[in-house]
Amino acid sequence: MSSYTMLVLAASGESVQRAAHRLRCSVIKLTNSLCGDERYKTTAETMRDFLRAMNAHELRMSAWGLLDIRMSFFNGFLSLTATYPIAILQLTNYL
Repeated sequence: MSSYTMLVLAASGESVQRAAHRLRCSVIKLTNSLCGDERYKTTAETMRDFLRAMNAHELRMSAWGLLDIRMSFFNGFLSLTATYPIAILQLTNYL
């Protein structure tokens, strides 16, 4: 897998997770506003069930089920791969 592919996957994963979080916040606000009115009781219960389902099945992108793919993963991978060549170049001056 190329680094560009990993970057695109990480960015898209973060974007989808932010959109899911915004949706969850909007549904919570809507549910709270509907709870006060008796006419929308069944709708509010349906929204609560929807929120429970969203919390039970949180959206995550992972690589082979081992690593969550997020932008922090890509930044960590990039810093790891950049650190070791720099250390090796610095040590070659002493050899």
